[in-house]
Parts: sequence; structure tokens; C-alpha cells
Amino acid sequence: MAVEPLDLRLVWALLAVAEEQSITRAAARLYVSQQTLSAQIQRLERVLGVELLSRSPRGVTLTAAGRELVAYGSGLSTELDELVVRLRAVAAAEEGTMLPA
Repeated sequence: MAVEPLDLRLVWALLAVAEEQSITRAAARLYVSQQTLSAQIQRLERVLGVELLSRSPRGVTLTAAGRELVAYGSGLSTELDELVVRLRAVAAAEEGTMLPA
């Protein structure tokens, strides 16, 4: 049985929901519809095989698995940002140029 690869955009979607504490506000921040964002979170839950959000008429809250993914995803986001800076520095050094401050 093949495992579907984890799409980092789906993790970023969950991070936005966690930061905004609202699918509505997260959807607006990400410039997508609420339906699109909900579908992305559901897809992430299917890929991982765990429930990440507890849904109720009053909104959503992170499950224990959701909190764990948000903690890990936040660190991953920081590491990816640092990687981009490092890659740009390597490319600039290779080209013999200076990076703007």
C-alpha cells in the first residue's frame, strides 16, 4: 500500500488555523474559501490517519495530535526559512555577489 506524500502546504494550512484559532480568519489570511481550507485540513487528516481538529458548532480546537503537529510544524517552518537564507547565501557566494542587507 502506497503512502501519499505529505504536502507541506497542508501543514501550513493547519498552522494558519491554529494561529488564527478560526477557519474563517485563516481562510481569509490564506486567500482561500472556508470550504477549500476545510478540505485541505481533511485531506491532511486522511494522509496522516489522525484527527487534527475537534469540530463543533462553536468552532474548532486542536486535538492532541493537532497540537503536536503544530509544535513540530512551527519548528519546521523556521528551519525552512533558515534554509532559504542559507541557499541564497550559497548562490550569492557562488556568483561572487553580495546579498542585500
